[in-house]
Amino acid sequence: MARPAWSSGRSVGFNLTPIIDVVFLLIIFFMVVCQFITAESFDVAVPDRIDTARDAEQTQARQGAIVTVLCEPDGQVGFAVGARRLTAQGPELARSIAAALDWQLQSLPDDQRIVTLRCDQEVTFAHAKYALAGIGYSTATDVRWAVIRAERR
Repeated sequence: MARPAWSSGRSVGFNLTPIIDVVFLLIIFFMVVCQFITAESFDVAVPDRIDTARDAEQTQARQGAIVTVLCEPDGQVGFAVGARRLTAQGPELARSIAAALDWQLQSLPDDQRIVTLRCDQEVTFAHAKYALAGIGYSTATDVRWAVIRAERR
């Protein structure tokens, strides 16, 4: 039987090295992105029975920065801006929060400098006031207090 003119008798193979390189790069990219997402997820128990209307802005993608005030396992109150925990105490804490917020908000236009404040339900106003003062000292133009919708019984 005669071979076709285009057949040289050699088998055709594919070089898989570039495909493997791309797959490894994608895996590394998603591993890094997933670590950034989990770094900002502090467990916060928000106050019970708070009812809030959800408008279109709240369902849009998050803009601006997040300030978290949470109770640590040892009973101390911790503060974080984004995924960065702050170590300052007392009145200096407000300036530290403002500096961290300004750093995160610097590239946003004025109408998108929105700060979401998340507070643990065990946090008293004596501690939350430092977060509010820090937001006030910063270049933020709007603040949102993160709450959950009350469960209907």
